[in-house]
Amino acid sequence: MPMPGPRLRLAALAALLTAVLPAAAETVAPDDVLSLRVTEWLPVERELRSWEAFGGSYPVGADGRVVLPHIGPIEAAGIDTAELGRRIGAALMQHFALPAPPDASVTVAARPPVLVGGAVRTPGEVPFTPGMTARHAIALAGGALAPASEDTGLMVQRLTAEAQRGILAAEAAALELRRARLRAELDGAETLGAVAVAAEGAAVRALRADEERLLTLRRERLTRDLELIDGRIELLTQEIAALEAKEAALGRQRAIAEQARTRAASLADRGLVVNDRLVDAERTLVLVETQLLDVSTAKLRARQQRAQAESERVQLVEGRAADLLAELQQVELELAATRERMALQDAVAAFLTGGLAEADRIAGFEVVIRRAGGGAAPGGLDAPLRPGDLVEVVRPDLPGLAAAQGG
Repeated sequence: MPMPGPRLRLAALAALLTAVLPAAAETVAPDDVLSLRVTEWLPVERELRSWEAFGGSYPVGADGRVVLPHIGPIEAAGIDTAELGRRIGAALMQHFALPAPPDASVTVAARPPVLVGGAVRTPGEVPFTPGMTARHAIALAGGALAPASEDTGLMVQRLTAEAQRGILAAEAAALELRRARLRAELDGAETLGAVAVAAEGAAVRALRADEERLLTLRRERLTRDLELIDGRIELLTQEIAALEAKEAALGRQRAIAEQARTRAASLADRGLVVNDRLVDAERTLVLVETQLLDVSTAKLRARQQRAQAESERVQLVEGRAADLLAELQQVELELAATRERMALQDAVAAFLTGGLAEADRIAGFEVVIRRAGGGAAPGGLDAPLRPGDLVEVVRPDLPGLAAAQGG
């Protein structure tokens, strides 16, 4: 089978980069495209309702504001996606006069791409992904050019192997943080605690903050759900107690009605009272017995509802623990597989030796990063990128190479 060409390998690398770097809470920037999902918990119906009218994508304008239905323009740039979701929920609660804000989930659906230019094989735009570094962007652009005397294929392969290793390290860090969050949920902890991760940097710190936030939200949701069930159980218990008290009172009324009927029947037999009085006594007794039957039925129904609520509480706690254990086992398997792939990429990078790359630079090249808003940023292969950044690969010994490549 023929080996795939460089563009196919680069396309596969781009797909891998997109797949393995999970979305984390990010700060919104102008020209971002936001995805919004609004849901509301209806405790009476016991269902989660989605506000379909608000679902979809919304662009952030150059002024940093996003226009939403019914709300209008709202400041978004420079705000964390989680905080923006809370502000949108509060605005919807105020606009529709709701008793509580709905849950508004905001994610960054698309960001401006990174532009790679200079002495690279395929200059142009590459898609931005959270945690992207200059090394990743250059690899997606085909690697740096080199004179014919140098083994350019070896350099590209090593750069690709190192980029893939960095991607796998980011994936392993995300899995390690996810594993720590699952264990914290099972133990009932309030924080992740100390977690040793395979990678460091702003992206990993954002992932940790996201997992901490998710841990808090899931704990609060569990507490809310348990409080709702416990409230139902308490109300049903009170209802049963009230029905039992009413049943006891009706029992006393029935005893009095039976005595009255017995006296009326005795007097009627002796002709001392008319039969209408006996009929009234019979009617009163029947009415009391009917009320007793209704109360007994209501008490049985309340007990059934309380038993159902208690069963739901057990299922909520035990079912959640079972789901967490199953998810934790899956994360452990994925983490083990990712570490094996990292070890393989380390072996490939070690095999492709020859001095073509150093720790944070490509031999003979300079990496310059320019921010979208103007100004330079710290360079180097492992420098983190932002959406819209320009990455230039320059060979000082070949000053005309970048211009020729751009032309």
